[in-house]
Amino acid sequence: MKSRPEEFSPFELRSILENQYGIIFFPKRQLIIPTVTAENLKGKVAARRENTTFQWVQALQDYLHMPAIGDNFGAKHSQRIQCYRNIQLSLGKSANDFLKNYATNNQLQLGNLTTVQMRFDTISHLLVLPEMQKDFLSISSTLFDLLTGKKTGIAYIDLNPIQEKISIVHAFEDKIIEGLGKLAT
Repeated sequence: MKSRPEEFSPFELRSILENQYGIIFFPKRQLIIPTVTAENLKGKVAARRENTTFQWVQALQDYLHMPAIGDNFGAKHSQRIQCYRNIQLSLGKSANDFLKNYATNNQLQLGNLTTVQMRFDTISHLLVLPEMQKDFLSISSTLFDLLTGKKTGIAYIDLNPIQEKISIVHAFEDKIIEGLGKLAT
């Protein structure tokens, strides 16, 4: 074991987090992500909204590249908080950096999922082609239903075990790819 926690390499830190603290790093699926350029948006989005829409499209693409990192605490938030405090105390700066990144750049974070759903809704209102508007509203509605549990009766936040949440993340990835595909053509 290293004498200074700041000396942990990313590989060592990940190994410790997985083996000692039960943090789960889900493998990324191989995704074929359509490339959407600013040029692709011409004629599909109001001209004055092309730059904003392109930024939101890039944010959707960014979500697809985020890691999916979780744990098995489910709704036991006090246990999660205690575990993360122990990680910070035991592993120092490298763990603090990881936890800070985990909180913002993680596909499993409800805030990131909600942002994806809202982006689809907003883009749908900026599109000028009625059929495409309808498609994006449909995607937004499907994503909303996944988050709220409209069809399953269980909201995303209440899903447990973590593998159930990963299935929602995969559904989000698929819908993002579907939407990007419509914009890329």
